[in-house]
Amino acid sequence: MGSSLAALRRPRTGRYLAAASLGVLALVLAAPAAAQNAQAPQIPPPAPAPVVAVVAEAPPPPTAPPVPFRFVGLLEEKASKPAAFIAKGDALYVVRVGDVVENTYRVESFNSAQVVVTYLPLQQRQTIEVTGG
Repeated sequence: MGSSLAALRRPRTGRYLAAASLGVLALVLAAPAAAQNAQAPQIPPPAPAPVVAVVAEAPPPPTAPPVPFRFVGLLEEKASKPAAFIAKGDALYVVRVGDVVENTYRVESFNSAQVVVTYLPLQQRQTIEVTGG
């Protein structure tokens, strides 16, 4: 049988065929078969990225712009309500508590050191310190 097998062997792309008295047996060489039938090592898929909750911070609340006025001085008279002098550029305003200046600032209070005003669009209080004059 060994001599008859050797006579029937023919190369065929890395494989050899053999005939036996009981039937046909296909023998496959180990190296080519391993190359053809081998599967690449299974690499696990990457883990999904962790879910991170993104919490958008609320923007800071709006703030009043700097007060455009300078506190220049006071006028105190016994018979009338006291008044304060505030200036913006070349304009001079004589204001009393409760007055609204330029439709934007309301005078809340004043003394010899400061004038307290409310920025009306945001209802925020601001202080004008005495600057001299």
